[in-house]
Amino acid sequence: MTPFAAVSGTNTIAIRKNCNGSGCDLSLVTTYTWTAVADPVAPTATKSPNVTDVCVGATLSLTGVTDNGGGTGTCVIEYSHNGGTWTTTLTPFAAVSGTNTIAIRKNCNGSGCDLSPVTTYTWNAVADPAAPTATKSPNVTDVCVGATLSLTGVTDNGGGTGTCVIEYSHNGGTWTTTLTPFAAVSGTNTIAIRGNCKRLGLRPVAGDDLHGMPWPILLPRQPPSLLM
Repeated sequence: MTPFAAVSGTNTIAIRKNCNGSGCDLSLVTTYTWTAVADPVAPTATKSPNVTDVCVGATLSLTGVTDNGGGTGTCVIEYSHNGGTWTTTLTPFAAVSGTNTIAIRKNCNGSGCDLSPVTTYTWNAVADPAAPTATKSPNVTDVCVGATLSLTGVTDNGGGTGTCVIEYSHNGGTWTTTLTPFAAVSGTNTIAIRGNCKRLGLRPVAGDDLHGMPWPILLPRQPPSLLM
C-alpha cells in the first residue's frame, strides 16, 4: 500500500482480497473515504486608522476581520502585534516610533492542514507635533496700553503628519491660523501658539496632539506710576 497526498475533493482507498484458488471469487471491496478541503486561506481586515502615517501614541487596531475559508477541524484567526507572539486576541495598542504592524493568519487543527499565509498591516509612526516657537514683538516685558503686540520668526519645530498648520490664540481667544497684531489692553496680554496636524484639513491625524498654550508670550502693560 502506497500512502499518497490528498487532493481537493473526495479521496479513497479501496481494499479487497484476491485468492487464486480454484473457484475463488474476489472478496467484497471495503472503501475508506476522505474529503479534502483547501488549506486555510489568509484572512483579511481593514486597518484602523486606515492611513499610512500616524503619530506616536495613536491607537492601532483592525476592523472587519474576514475569514476567507479553507481548512478543517477547529479553526481560529491569530494575530501578532509588532512581531510578537501569535494569539487569538486582537489587542489595540499604542503606536511606537517607526514601523508598527499587525499580522493575521488562520490556524486549523484538522489533519494535514497547514497554517494560512500571513497578511500584515503596517503603519509608520512619527513624533507628535513639536511646540512652535517665536520672538515677541516688541521683545520686552512691559509695554503701554495700546502698544501693538505680535510675534516674529515663528518656527515650526517639526513632528506630526498629515497637513500641519501653526495656530494662534490672542489673549485666550479662539484658535486661528492667522497671527493678528493687536493693541495691548490693561493687564496681562498673551499670544499662544501651537502646532496642529490634520488629515486633508478635516480632522487631527490619528494620534496627533495639540500643543495648547506652549511658551505663552506675556506682555504686561507698564504701570502708570512709571509713566509720570
